[in-house]
Amino acid sequence: DKFVHFRAQSSYSMLESAIKITDLISITKKCGMSAVCLSDRGNLFGSLEFSLAAIKAGIQPICGAILNISFSHKKLQQDFAEILIIAKDEVGYKNLLKLVSYSFIKNDRVVSNHITFEDLKECNDGLIILSAYTKGIIGKLLLNGSYAEAIQKTKKLISIFGNRFYFEIMRHNLADEKQIEPEYLKIASEFSILLIATNQVLFGDIKMHDA
Repeated sequence: DKFVHFRAQSSYSMLESAIKITDLISITKKCGMSAVCLSDRGNLFGSLEFSLAAIKAGIQPICGAILNISFSHKKLQQDFAEILIIAKDEVGYKNLLKLVSYSFIKNDRVVSNHITFEDLKECNDGLIILSAYTKGIIGKLLLNGSYAEAIQKTKKLISIFGNRFYFEIMRHNLADEKQIEPEYLKIASEFSILLIATNQVLFGDIKMHDA
């Protein structure tokens, strides 16, 4: 009864989610959840529509976005990973707007629209960061066997966000998730990073799974 989804995507996540915002709010209310976070991939197109619909239904709207972040490591030189950025307050929402814009107008976007660690440092006020588990920097490094580098990147994110950095954990019964979970939890424990359970929300009903 206290669970809140922080990784719900709408049909504004192009070619990825099948949920209309009106349906997301309807399902959230039906499940008795007091709040929900809309975190579409790479954009905030639905944030106004979502916020108005949520408030009307008596649900607390939380705005976020899934962005790509560039990082370097020994084996691949440069790679890209997911990072889930959530607005904590009005200042955070303005910084989230900046970061989403940066992903389209800054940096070398030949391979992927992305932000950098420098962008995060510049725009960190009022933001909460979720690690994106297997698709995030820490998860990808652990899947690559780069435990020491995973520690380094964990320290770097803590230095920017402090206790506003959370380790996501997902259990979709996937091999990658099971593979990294022991080391991942060990890092979280070592640095006293709080865990947050998330789930990929891409459709509203099990009948939609195949589609």
